[in-house]
Amino acid sequence: MSRIRLTITNRTKWRTGDLRRLVESGIRESGVHRNHWRVEVASARQARGCSGRAWLGSGRIRMHVPAPVGVEYDGGPRRDWAELPAALVADFARVLMHEIGHCRGIRHGDMLEGASGRRELHPYPIDWADGLRVRRVEPKRKAGTTPADREAHARAKLAAWDRKIKAAQTHRKRWVAKVRYYDRKAAASKAPTFPGFPGKGGSK
Repeated sequence: MSRIRLTITNRTKWRTGDLRRLVESGIRESGVHRNHWRVEVASARQARGCSGRAWLGSGRIRMHVPAPVGVEYDGGPRRDWAELPAALVADFARVLMHEIGHCRGIRHGDMLEGASGRRELHPYPIDWADGLRVRRVEPKRKAGTTPADREAHARAKLAAWDRKIKAAQTHRKRWVAKVRYYDRKAAASKAPTFPGFPGKGGSK
């Protein structure tokens, strides 16, 4: 198959590159050609399995996969996965091939019969997914998280505030001098005067 034009919309905490490799491998295995595949991957509410939906005869698929961190509604243990368990990678692959079947134009009633004698929703082989990994997105660490970096940051902040305080004190002195000038001027204008003495209202 020629180069696959694939757009992955990742709404999960799993790595986009890992999901792309898994989806692209499934498309190549199926042999189904579309001008443009659009696959959206969202988080499932529970970890019991994957699910999906496809638009018949199109190249559009929506997949749901359990989130790496969560709690089951039935009171099960809290999960905290660094990697999607192999059983769920296989389940994702089964559901993906089922949805690709819909993109090919196959309806549920036309699905192949499984070994049990009944029609299986996921009759496609998935050995192509063996060894493929889906890892969790690691949270980005903020720069400067070591003790030495935090100390340097604190000292830089203190020095910056010291400079601001010094500048503020300089400005305050300037305005204090201005206010004192106006205080003296106001006091002089209110000083009492006596006849015969120089000053406002007096005579020489």
